[in-house]
Amino acid sequence: MFTMFAAALTLSAAAVMAEEAAAPAGAPPAGTAAAPVQLPPWVTPDLIKATQAINLTPEQNPKFQQIVGDYVTAHYAMIQKEMKRNNAANLDMTIRSKDKALIHKMDDELKGGVLTDAQWPAYENYKKVLASGLK
Repeated sequence: MFTMFAAALTLSAAAVMAEEAAAPAGAPPAGTAAAPVQLPPWVTPDLIKATQAINLTPEQNPKFQQIVGDYVTAHYAMIQKEMKRNNAANLDMTIRSKDKALIHKMDDELKGGVLTDAQWPAYENYKKVLASGLK
């Protein structure tokens, strides 16, 4: 799942940069046809913009993608596991609680030398956009 996330994020960022670099707005570069890219439903244009706002360096980008990819994989695995338990009475509360722990783990890993203090506010916004896409 991580490779799918990393590829989607990289392709999405490349697509946005290519769109911004195109001379006429909305027109594809001469002589090229854009191949359709199937992204996971949670990778939205808002998430791509939020990622770009963090202003990751080339050294930070693979670490960031790995950590966030691990979170997304763990998020979906945790939901599947909890749904198999079939305890509908408090399923939503359990998922929220366990997801909060996964988010704290992601935060700790990113604080551990990946993101700078100046990047943290943009990352906090990124988390909100990511959470809305994962719902």
